[in-house]
Amino acid sequence: MSFFRIDFQVDSIQKSFKIKVYGCIADSPALKLMANMIGHNGYYPCFYCHIKGEHVREASKRQYRYEVPINYRTMKSFSMNSKEAQLNNKNVLGHLGTSILEDVLDIPLPYGLIIDYSHVSLLRHFRDVVKTVSLSLSPAIRDSVDAVSYTHLTLPTNREV
Repeated sequence: MSFFRIDFQVDSIQKSFKIKVYGCIADSPALKLMANMIGHNGYYPCFYCHIKGEHVREASKRQYRYEVPINYRTMKSFSMNSKEAQLNNKNVLGHLGTSILEDVLDIPLPYGLIIDYSHVSLLRHFRDVVKTVSLSLSPAIRDSVDAVSYTHLTLPTNREV
C-alpha cells in the first residue's frame, strides 16, 4: 500500500503525516464522476456488479432486475474495463474511462467506493415508503397520526421537529 505525505506548518512547527486513503464516501452522482462511470439510469450503472438493465418503453425508464447469481465487478474487471474504455474512448460495461481515484485509494476499486447511506437509503426511498404507507391509511387514521405532538422527542441531530 502507498502512503501520501502531507506536510503541515503551524506557528513555525513543521509536521509530516503519512496518510492512507481507504475509501471515498459520496452520493451516487459524485461517485459516478469520480469513478468515471455511466449515470444511475444508464446501462451497467452499478459500481459493484454487472447488471445491465433494460429499457421499459411503457414506463419510459430503465429497470434493473435482480439476477441470481450476481455477476460482481472484481478488482481485475473494474481495472480492465476502465482501461479499455479509456483507451478506446467508449463505454465498456458502464465504464467511460479510468477513475481519478485509481492512484489515490489504498483499497482497490470498486471496493474503495462507498455510497453515502443517507442519500441512497433515506432521501427517495424513505419518502416513497412513507407516501405508500400514508396513502394506504384511511383519512381518519392519518389525521390521528398528524395530531400527535413529536416535540418531546430527543433526536440525534438536535433539530426541532
